[in-house]
Amino acid sequence: AAAYYLGRPCYLGLSAATACDYRLWTTERYSERVVESMVTAAESLLQGRPVILIGYSGGGTIAMHMAGRMQRVKGLVTVGANLDIEAWTRHHGYSPLSSPGEPGSMLEKLQDVPQLHFLGGRDTIVPVELATPLLARARPGRFCVVPTYSHECCWTQHWPRLLAALDSWGCVAAGGGVLE
Repeated sequence: AAAYYLGRPCYLGLSAATACDYRLWTTERYSERVVESMVTAAESLLQGRPVILIGYSGGGTIAMHMAGRMQRVKGLVTVGANLDIEAWTRHHGYSPLSSPGEPGSMLEKLQDVPQLHFLGGRDTIVPVELATPLLARARPGRFCVVPTYSHECCWTQHWPRLLAALDSWGCVAAGGGVLE
């Protein structure tokens, strides 16, 4: 299917652009300004067509916020996403970040949107433990913990297998095997 790759404002080599400010990739990386710019860019590209939003790491955090604001979102997939920003910043000892709200609070708002949230069991950047409160509130099967994956390893190598899980919108790969 057709796919678009959206980079966050001032990422992908654009940090020296006049409109860029270091806060857009530090304390304001999930801010209202960033989320709105991503929604505007996506809607301009899509021109009313339906979309499945997929985001990795901080891009998954932004995808959660985008899904709550866009029309015709047919699904949402996050991979290693910071879904509890406050817990994540406390865990790493980072300064608080500007955000239009906690992405995890969007779970209820988006309950009618098919979702999968992949987490790596060996992820030290976004540890599974940070998502434990969300796991309790989410519909069964929405969170897929892949025990042997870290934040970096092995998502891209097994991407076709992970995408096959979208056939059932659950933690079972095509052919019936549980994702491991």
